[in-house]
Amino acid sequence: MENTVATILITLKSLISYFVVKRFFLNIALLLLTFSGWAQKEVPETIVEFKFSNDFVFGTDHYFSNGLKLSVYNNLVAKSPVNYLLPGFRNGNNYYAFTIIHNIYTPSNIKTTEIQSGDVPYAAYLLFGNMRESFSLRKKIKITSQLQLGVIGPAAGGRQIQNGIHSLLPPSFPAEGWNNQVSNDFAFQYSLGIEKGLLNTKYFELIADANSVLGNPHTEIATGLHFRLGLMDSYFKGKGLDDNSLQVYLFGRGQINYVAYNAVLQGGLFGGTDPYNIETINHFLGYSQLGMAVEYKRFRLEFAQEMLTPQFSNGSKHQWGYLNIIIGF
Repeated sequence: MENTVATILITLKSLISYFVVKRFFLNIALLLLTFSGWAQKEVPETIVEFKFSNDFVFGTDHYFSNGLKLSVYNNLVAKSPVNYLLPGFRNGNNYYAFTIIHNIYTPSNIKTTEIQSGDVPYAAYLLFGNMRESFSLRKKIKITSQLQLGVIGPAAGGRQIQNGIHSLLPPSFPAEGWNNQVSNDFAFQYSLGIEKGLLNTKYFELIADANSVLGNPHTEIATGLHFRLGLMDSYFKGKGLDDNSLQVYLFGRGQINYVAYNAVLQGGLFGGTDPYNIETINHFLGYSQLGMAVEYKRFRLEFAQEMLTPQFSNGSKHQWGYLNIIIGF
């Protein structure tokens, strides 16, 4: 009797999953067809950006294991009092957004419940932010600033989200060591970044950047260069999504980071005693990114791979990929 019930439940779950997936892709197809027929406005009133990051692209499931980011841009966000803390161009092209970020980190072996000394601790954080992106096409400068508040630790739901995702992927298995994760702590971050165009032609752009983050879970600074190559509007025009033409381009980035503090590895600033963390980290890191973007009317699709050099002694470099979907309404 129990085997019969189990068989029925598995069959129902398979049918539901099939129709949910089928409905999802059907809705995406209809949405894209709708985009192609939209009458164009000068600037989208609302822009929704969803970014999914994961290291499964390279056949791993450790270190930075999974990331979700949702950004909703709307002029209503411009009325937020937080924007007084976010610098930008008064007469520039300004975009204001509410953001949600959820990141998950795990050690190399997720099949054991034991603490893995010398490896990345289990950790997750959830941050809610108010962001401003300010463009000056004339000066070829972009300023990005953001204030984020949230939580790091079990309250961020890392165990539930990771094992929930794994339950949907047949080859995956539950991560067993979440009892050893970094303890609950209040999270806050203030970030500021400046990008300046060095070479801006019709088909190629070279841009210098400098970024800083102060707070918990991250306190660090970074500087580097990034490029774009292909059919595209100027990077400093704004978020885009207001042009009928097809844009296709490659992009890449290289940075040197100085990390003063990383709560994912070292534990939170105000939390309780962690089951395990790494006391000594590598302060100087290298970061690289290489990807491709396709944009048409109110839709942009980006996919890329990212790499970070070892963050601690005896650690290894880590690679992951991301998919970014941006839609203008």
